[in-house]
Amino acid sequence: MVVACYLIVFYRFPNIKCINHKFFLKGHTHMEVDHVHSMIERKKERLTSMDIVIPHDWAQFIKTCAGRNPFNVNKMEISSFKDFTHLYKRSGPFLQRKKYIKENDFKISESVWWQFRRERLGSLFYKNQFNDDEFEEIILKRNLKKSNVPIPTELPNVRQIEKPISSGKYRDLQILTTWIPEQFHDCYKNLPYQDEACDFPENIEESSEIV
Repeated sequence: MVVACYLIVFYRFPNIKCINHKFFLKGHTHMEVDHVHSMIERKKERLTSMDIVIPHDWAQFIKTCAGRNPFNVNKMEISSFKDFTHLYKRSGPFLQRKKYIKENDFKISESVWWQFRRERLGSLFYKNQFNDDEFEEIILKRNLKKSNVPIPTELPNVRQIEKPISSGKYRDLQILTTWIPEQFHDCYKNLPYQDEACDFPENIEESSEIV
């Protein structure tokens, strides 16, 4: 889905000419978000001025963690999560090709650098080693004869309603309300749940598919 997201960016932001995505080496990099996460953890350990009983409280607390330059916390709604796989369906403009132009296999797990170019819309350029001389190219356009790639102006949401939790988790949360002020009980009582619902992400095996 990340690839599809980048391809859409070119249509939403016509001033962008090129996008580079480099995968950091495990254990050898430091990102700005690491500092942010560390700051939040330290503030949480010294938290005494407020109780956190619902998700909204976390957002309010995080805003205060940076002192004079408060963090900007964006609230995510169901409508914020788009189904980018829609672009790969039969009626969509892209295909999940597993071989690049030289007919060799492509695996996401082995690539270290992705590049997307406006002059080659619908293609993914990549390297498996940073010191490779040239990028390899995978053409993702469904119709190779057309230079223009028709992109939908709107994408469907991943889901239309909240994802239910399992009945077991629901019961556990109701027990926890014993230590939560009564005014917040409805937040937990009204959670959707199902007997067969799974509380964990589905297992994703290593794949060479472009999603």
